Amino acid sequence: MCCQTFLKGPCYTVLNRKMFWSDWQAPAKIEVANMDGTGRQILVQGGGLTWPNGLSIDYTSNKLYWADARSDTVECVDLDGSNRKVVLQNMTHPFGLDVHNGFIYWTDWTSKDIRRVKINDPSSLVVLRSGLEGLMEIRVYDSAKQKGGSHGLFLVSDLL
Repeated sequence: MCCQTFLKGPCYTVLNRKMFWSDWQAPAKIEVANMDGTGRQILVQGGGLTWPNGLSIDYTSNKLYWADARSDTVECVDLDGSNRKVVLQNMTHPFGLDVHNGFIYWTDWTSKDIRRVKINDPSSLVVLRSGLEGLMEIRVYDSAKQKGGSHGLFLVSDLL
């Protein structure tokens, strides 16, 4: 079985018949495996990783982004696990996250906002909506971003 009971969902994404997910159980980690569960590997572990959420793939740069709700950061890594870097820090409490067209979008539990920033310009922060209770996940839907076809994976939890 690929996923453990300590997985926080939704915390997965799919690319090229690979799935990526996060696990909060100490030590926290982000893992990758083939869609059938074989080839399981730890992609990210350590380095202050504690509560990774909102996994999102930037298809342009082939990087995996995530929010860490405990360290209040957004980080990214190449899809092979190399070149890990902190993109945003000193946030209030990021949770859900998506990356699209050069922007990072995220939900914040403390400020109750949906925010956006240019990937390479942290000073470009914009609050898109505020005063929203119970924010969780966020996803940008764009037909150009949808990879796959008849073999796509759709989960009911994406709709809730």
